[in-house]
Amino acid sequence: MTETVLPGIASEPGLQADQKLIDRAWLRIGVGLAVAAQTMVFSLAVSITPATGPGYWVVHGGLMGTAWVVLLLIGRDLLGGAWAALRDRRVSIDLLFLVTLVGALAGSMVNSFTAGGPVYYEVVAILLVIHTAGKMLGARSRLAALQAVDRTRQKFDRATVKGVDGRREELAVADLKGGETVLVAAGGPIAVDGVVHAGRALVRETAMTGEWAPVSKGPGDEVLAGSHAVDGVLEITVRGGLRRLDGVLGAVEQARIAPSRLQEQADHLMKLFLPLVVGTSLATFWFWWGRVPGHEALFNAMAVLLVACPCAMGLATPIAVWGGLARLSRYGLVARTADFIDALARADTVCFDKTGTLSTEDPAVLSWSPTPAWSGQQAWLAAAISAV
Repeated sequence: MTETVLPGIASEPGLQADQKLIDRAWLRIGVGLAVAAQTMVFSLAVSITPATGPGYWVVHGGLMGTAWVVLLLIGRDLLGGAWAALRDRRVSIDLLFLVTLVGALAGSMVNSFTAGGPVYYEVVAILLVIHTAGKMLGARSRLAALQAVDRTRQKFDRATVKGVDGRREELAVADLKGGETVLVAAGGPIAVDGVVHAGRALVRETAMTGEWAPVSKGPGDEVLAGSHAVDGVLEITVRGGLRRLDGVLGAVEQARIAPSRLQEQADHLMKLFLPLVVGTSLATFWFWWGRVPGHEALFNAMAVLLVACPCAMGLATPIAVWGGLARLSRYGLVARTADFIDALARADTVCFDKTGTLSTEDPAVLSWSPTPAWSGQQAWLAAAISAV
């Protein structure tokens, strides 16, 4: 059975990079916070009591160096995201963070070299920490939302193949071409689509059909990957090609890569917001130029960039969407698209098309009540049966 990769899945860089980002994010955030705290203390001291004499460049050089160290240490994701946005001719949250960061760093360096005013090197570290923390939280939510799909795929990715000489070998489903005989033990998962060649068993197809009741399968009957043999051994001839399970899981993954309507609205607002913020900042600089010293005009303009960073749109929106999908998966509900979250917030009535959707695949006796006509021995026997 050849493995078919749906368009957009393997090429989506975020899915491969999320775990790596999470693994190194906490260390980078910790380093950035430590440096930001120290830089903030010294920057505040320098702004209140300017350094003079031989110690001037010791203090300003140290602050400038720490800002560049933080930028080089934890700013790669921000720079990479901003460059990708520019290359694709789109506006992203990374671009606004970068504009603000460059304004703070450039303005502080100008004031350091000209001794013309206060410096804000700590802003560089703080912005990078905020950006890295937001990306890390988004990656965690995204991975958690996809875990349900990954667990299902891993559960059905290998099969026991019976050779012509009777020997058994466990192989990856992706290596099967079609025509092989796969053995499924009682209670075991069925990892291939095919036709039963020998044996008979009740097969639970809840994951594929939504029906809780097992179906009897024997020679000549079709079975689907994603189901389970309940009480018998089956020999299945592999049909080959893309499994229906692969199509379902691939559709779920591909749909989740696409942004929800809420995210699209946030991205659209970003396209309008960034030019407006940059234009307002330039207008602020032009207005104050000539009225106050040059460094004050520069930092008035930079203040517009600092307070305008739309973290709620650029960082909080995807975190909220992916966090909602992760919570749904923990409840056993895998949403096909993130638009389900948007629609669920407005829903007051939910309709289900069949009872199997609302049922679990393991029916159990929750309680029993004997009728007055039962004898004590009959009641005891019923209780014993329900306990088993």
